[in-house]
Amino acid sequence: MKTKKLIIGISSCLLGEKVRYDGKSKRENSLIAKLEIVATLLPICPEVEIGMPIPRERLNLVGSLDSLKMIAEESHKDWTDEMREFSKRRICQDDFKSLAGLILKSKSPSCGLHSTKVYDGETLVSEKADGLFAATVRKELPELPIIDELSLRDASHFKDFIKCVTAYAESSA
Repeated sequence: MKTKKLIIGISSCLLGEKVRYDGKSKRENSLIAKLEIVATLLPICPEVEIGMPIPRERLNLVGSLDSLKMIAEESHKDWTDEMREFSKRRICQDDFKSLAGLILKSKSPSCGLHSTKVYDGETLVSEKADGLFAATVRKELPELPIIDELSLRDASHFKDFIKCVTAYAESSA
């Protein structure tokens, strides 16, 4: 009997897609090579999926850790509601429900895990917030294994993540 390949969601920029605010990618070649051996990778870019252009102005998380807003740096457009609504819809889609794990881009205002800077006006409040998409996924799907690319560079974290992803896939089958 053939084993079904794991499906892991991953920030599109880490796969080499030029979707970042500056029109570039952050391809993680060695990480992708290791992951493709054990999983099918599903690209996800919350910012592009809600209709933001490429390139686009930089986004920041603004406010306090309990009340974050996603604000465009120059125009001051508030993307908070669009991102929160999108995030709730996205995790209900069939392809997302098939995920056994999720790898997100560190420091991103949408995808960062405990690594996104938060500002209160010009002042840095924290460097340890979750991006808005990441926060929604963690709240709504607390059992889904989630990690960022920086953590996965550590061999023991990579191994532990794959174990968690495999166990999650088996428990939801």
